[in-house]
Amino acid sequence: MVVMKGIRIDELFKDFGKLKTGIVAQQKHRSVSAMLGITLTESEYSTLQEKYATPDNMFNYDLFCHNINSVFTSLLPKLNIIIAMTRF
Repeated sequence: MVVMKGIRIDELFKDFGKLKTGIVAQQKHRSVSAMLGITLTESEYSTLQEKYATPDNMFNYDLFCHNINSVFTSLLPKLNIIIAMTRF
């Protein structure tokens, strides 16, 4: 969804993280997800919040966005090959 729509989720997080430190309050993760139209279960939110929690229980959106972007960066060349192969 994020790649298909060309959405840069880090920009949405930066809107909430006015200090540009790469971290926001845990609740802001839910707000960004809602803005993107992403619905997660309570268990999924908890899992993400635990994985990306900072020592002071904030949400490390910098690491979260890096991990998401790295998945798409590594998959995009493969997807382009598949798309190119289906055009013949």
